[in-house]
Amino acid sequence: MRPFVIKFVVILGMAALLGTYLYLNNWKWYWLKTEYSDILNGRPALKLRFLVRGHELGVCNVPITDSFDAKGLRELAFCPISDEQFSALKNKAEHVRILVNEEDVPSGLQIEDSYLILNLPAKKIYIVRVTDFDTIATAIANERMHQHDVLACEGKELCRTIRITGVTGWGALEGPYSMADLSKKRAGLPRGRWGYGPETVLTIQSLKRQKAMVVVYLDQFVPEHQIAFKGNVLAVSSLRPEGEAFDYLGGRLKPKIYRLEIDLQQRENKLSIHYSHWNKPSRNEPRPLAAYLTGFEFKELR
Repeated sequence: MRPFVIKFVVILGMAALLGTYLYLNNWKWYWLKTEYSDILNGRPALKLRFLVRGHELGVCNVPITDSFDAKGLRELAFCPISDEQFSALKNKAEHVRILVNEEDVPSGLQIEDSYLILNLPAKKIYIVRVTDFDTIATAIANERMHQHDVLACEGKELCRTIRITGVTGWGALEGPYSMADLSKKRAGLPRGRWGYGPETVLTIQSLKRQKAMVVVYLDQFVPEHQIAFKGNVLAVSSLRPEGEAFDYLGGRLKPKIYRLEIDLQQRENKLSIHYSHWNKPSRNEPRPLAAYLTGFEFKELR
């Protein structure tokens, strides 16, 4: 093969690899444009200071991100510091004193290659280099990729023999939203899915006939909205919920917990939630919202 042909093939291959890399990482550039500036310059919530023997290694203001960790329990936040501060903090992490809004924090630092993590009761803070947007984008993407859905199963035998093969009448997984969310309409909502009127239906495939318990967690419009469970349901009981009612769409949402006993047949089974009322779709809210579903826990019935 002639030398110029070889050069052409090599250049063409390099261009193809570059194009593939840019395509696969395009989401990071899109994210950079839309969210990175908010992380660096958004509404500040906390001030972190890092000290060793009274000497200040670094300081940063931690903005609100409106993102949460994979479990939906702690708000994600980022503390961007200079390369020099990051290196010094990483090298002396075991001896550092951490102040959050000038108050000591007993929690230690989790050390990784390109970031450090400070776990607080309500926040998970990534400490990164100020120019390292790739680490920030990857951290948020990983948390979102592994986020927990509202469906859960407990018990080895039960979980081995049942499978949710379909759900109709509910929306995409969303939340949780912080109380400081710019949208007052959704501020404070936990992670969940909106159930749509007139019904939400779960299709459950069971490999054998068996009885099971389902604990349903939801926020229900009160007092006029009623719900009913149908589909081989043997018993329904209402458990004492946690949390107070809150305003939403001109109504009141109240946390409710229902315990169901169901008789699963060795086939495809349907479990449905019927709603007496739901939101009339409008320009501001086109979805027929009936209840906010935050958990379906399938458990072995003993």
